[in-house]
Order: sequence, then C-alpha cells, then structure tokens
Amino acid sequence: MKVLNDKHVVFFDVDDTLIIHRGLEGNIPDNYEHPDLVEFNDPYHPDKAHKVRVLKHRLHCLMLKRMPLRDKKVYVWSHSGVEYAEAAIKALGLEKYVTAIIPKPETICDDKNMEDWGVSNIFQGNPENVL
Repeated sequence: MKVLNDKHVVFFDVDDTLIIHRGLEGNIPDNYEHPDLVEFNDPYHPDKAHKVRVLKHRLHCLMLKRMPLRDKKVYVWSHSGVEYAEAAIKALGLEKYVTAIIPKPETICDDKNMEDWGVSNIFQGNPENVL
C-alpha cells in the first residue's frame, strides 16, 4: 500500500478543464489557427499518428502552474485515461508542476456530501465562459 501524505492537494481534470475541445469528433479542424492551439498524439487511437487538436485553457493552466508556489501538490486525471492525460500535460508543458497523473475516480464513497468536505475551492463550469 502506498500512503500519500500530501497535506495540500489540488486535482485537475484534463478534458474541458485544461484543454478545450471544439469541432467535429472533439478535435479542432485542421484549418483552424489559434495561439492556444495544442496538438498531441492520442495514445489510445488505433492510428498511433492520430493527432488531437485542442485549445489550451489559459486560465486553468495558469491556476495549475501557481499551485506548487503555494505548496500544493497537483494531481491530474482524465476520463480518457492516464496515458492521454500524460500526453496532454506534456503538450501543455506542465510536467514540472504536476505531482502525479492518476486515473479519474469512477466512484467516491464518503459519509459527507462533497460540499461538506471543507474543500475551499471547487471550480466547475463551462470553459466557453472563460475564453
């Protein structure tokens, strides 16, 4: 058993939190140009050369970068899998800020509602409102 004794932890999701999908099949069209455009290979796609084209969510990436400065450990997950999350984090250049990439929890079992955890900040919402 591994015990993580980080006192101050922050969790970030990848899809539509650190990166934003647009266009067909969750990809940005090839002819679309933007300063925040990021590309990386999808490790789970049958065509290993298949590129994922997404936009970097500037605000959330900046928030993630600031967490270690506040002595917080950053854990990242993605419903798309840990290898996908790793590829996205590398494409965003965030490796040095991330403590670990973990699987996204399928279930959280606790006697309290999440609102009662004492979590100081829960950010949830549509990334469209930030761009």
